[in-house]
Amino acid sequence: MRPAATLEDELYLLHCSEAVMPLGRLREVNGTRRTRRGSRAVTNKLDTPACNGDSMTGSAQREGEPGRPATRLWWLPLLAGALPLTGIALAFPLAVGEGQFPGCNPLIEGCVSISRAARHGLPNHLFRALLLPAAVLQGLVWWLAVPWLRALGSPSTRLLRWVPWLGLAAMVFLILYGTFLGTEGTWYRWMRRYGVIFYFGFTCILMLIVSGAVHRAAAASGVSRAAARVLLALCLALPLLGVANSVAPLFIADPVAVDRFENATEWWGGLVFTLFFGMIAVLWRRTGYAMRTALAR
Repeated sequence: MRPAATLEDELYLLHCSEAVMPLGRLREVNGTRRTRRGSRAVTNKLDTPACNGDSMTGSAQREGEPGRPATRLWWLPLLAGALPLTGIALAFPLAVGEGQFPGCNPLIEGCVSISRAARHGLPNHLFRALLLPAAVLQGLVWWLAVPWLRALGSPSTRLLRWVPWLGLAAMVFLILYGTFLGTEGTWYRWMRRYGVIFYFGFTCILMLIVSGAVHRAAAASGVSRAAARVLLALCLALPLLGVANSVAPLFIADPVAVDRFENATEWWGGLVFTLFFGMIAVLWRRTGYAMRTALAR
């Protein structure tokens, strides 16, 4: 009897040509092949620089299957960062138009927090409609980041192995925040507050881990060193914003001014997250990160 057909997913790096390298064979890339009898060295199947028609070895080129269309994945981090930005960009002017607060530039004036800008009415529904799917996409991006980094040559460290699980936690807390945004009561306020705090914290840790791995793999993989430095700069911006937020009451006497400053740093922090996911999208596109799905019998 013929076995039932099943779906097989494979991740690839497409290097500006039809040549591909399956990421399902990561144990044979940039390191050793692990077996029950131990480990033995294997040859590197991915040469650099990346965007070069002759950049891949013959064995890797033979693994390419041009007949199977590949789905590039760079749009996932792009949407993961763009959806929350789009949601708040639409919700903010709607809230101003409804008279919920006067118009201002929140990045400079800090007139309202992100939560207040999308807390009531249509702005709330619109923002949540884009934020919740973005949370799922962000969790998926962190999950897919690990095989991409390992294919670039980053070693499988303990921190890197924690990335998918930290990404899952960040996703859950962002969903928690978005779900209870606009609700009333002490318990719901607690859920919103700690949802966003843990989301910011876990995402900041994830950014540091991924940026460090990209920076270490940049020389061997052909990834632009400038792009790696941009990721690190974005990571450093978040702690600096946190420090500024913490010491602001020491230098600003007016409580209202302190509140405005904290609101502004929150907006800048959200913008840093968006830029980070956008930079990951650029790198995934440059390295040709893709997935092929086929029916296997």
